[in-house]
Amino acid sequence: MILTKTKSQLCKLVKLIHKIMKELKLSLYPDKTYAGKVEKGFDFLGYRVALTVLRLACKTIRRFQHKLTELYEHGAS
Repeated sequence: MILTKTKSQLCKLVKLIHKIMKELKLSLYPDKTYAGKVEKGFDFLGYRVALTVLRLACKTIRRFQHKLTELYEHGAS
C-alpha cells in the first residue's frame, strides 16, 4: 500500500514501481491494483478503511456468512 499527499508523488512512485517490477520480470495484478482518494475509502486485507472508520469489508462478511451456511448444512455444531 502506498499513500501519498499529491498526485504527482503518486505518479513518480507508480513509474518507479513499474520499472522495478519489469526489471524483476514481475507484473502487477490488474484487479488488485487501485489508485484513488483515501476519502472515498478502500478495502484492504479484508477490512474497509476510511478516514474515520475501520470495519470488516462487505465481501469479508459475505464470505463468512457463506462459510457458516456451508458448515450448518454439513451438520457442524
